[in-house]
Amino acid sequence: MSGELAPRVPQSWGESGGHPHPPGEERAGWGDTPHAPRQGSSPAPPGTRSRAAPRQGSAPAPTGTAHPAPQAWAGREEGRGEAAAIFVTGTDTGVGKTVATAAIARALAARGRRVGVLKPVQTGVAPGQPGDAAFVLAALGTDQPPQLACTYSFREPAAPLVAARAEGARLDVGVIRAHFERLRQSHDVVLVEGAGGLLVPLAEGYSMADLARGLGLPLVVVARPGLGTLNHTLLTLEAARARGLSVLGIVLAGWREPVDLATRTNPALLCELGQAALLGVLPWDEGLSVEDLRPGRLREWAPRALAPALGGHFDAAAFLAACTRGEAWPAP
Repeated sequence: MSGELAPRVPQSWGESGGHPHPPGEERAGWGDTPHAPRQGSSPAPPGTRSRAAPRQGSAPAPTGTAHPAPQAWAGREEGRGEAAAIFVTGTDTGVGKTVATAAIARALAARGRRVGVLKPVQTGVAPGQPGDAAFVLAALGTDQPPQLACTYSFREPAAPLVAARAEGARLDVGVIRAHFERLRQSHDVVLVEGAGGLLVPLAEGYSMADLARGLGLPLVVVARPGLGTLNHTLLTLEAARARGLSVLGIVLAGWREPVDLATRTNPALLCELGQAALLGVLPWDEGLSVEDLRPGRLREWAPRALAPALGGHFDAAAFLAACTRGEAWPAP
């Protein structure tokens, strides 16, 4: 595994301690406190990118790292609808981020794209045990070196900050960035899968949201389709936009017919209230197991379950219309 783990968790980030934030960079770009858009402002139309300004007095970035403006690596190539790099986050742990990442990778690969995958940190994985990154690589069928797919791995199933502390280790964002850069140079698209939700701490004063912003990546938010997802998903979208992060859209994971009233009405409400595009609906796959590295039928249904922006040909309008009519949506 690339990057050595230091024997302690420092109070300030960076290899040398030094400045509380990179010299010459204002702290205002790194908010850790969510804030609502200004009163009187209009919500962005579905699928567009919010540019809410972060507050001053926010948490500093890790010392010694350079931070491009949001979307620095997210530019879309000429004639193509996909972003050049995407940060896959979720509304909770176990919501389906890894399956969504693998599905997006397969759909893009089916279009002839060279896809690189990166899990900056995974927890709850014993030495020698396969984790999320191994599943994505297996589903994708790539020859990407495993050490470039997962930067840090810890045994305890906890937030990265806590899991690293339990092993007397710390994470170096510079190593994560170096892995991302290497993948970006040799692939058309790089998918970065977060751990837990958007505000899960990587280290003192540094969250998954900070990592996404530091890499300049837009978000795909993976959510459950059923009861409770409205609050979880809307809070995630609000927190992302409050930090100046771009949101490409939402992917619902684990759709299984027949569904109840809440599940059938949630997708349209998420698009309306969250002002976000629906970029896919992933079916429940009985044969799929992340822990056992079994992709089930993922390679077959991935292109049909994801929108063109993610490499597939999912028709969100048709899906939402079927939900409105109370019709079952056939598994892809």
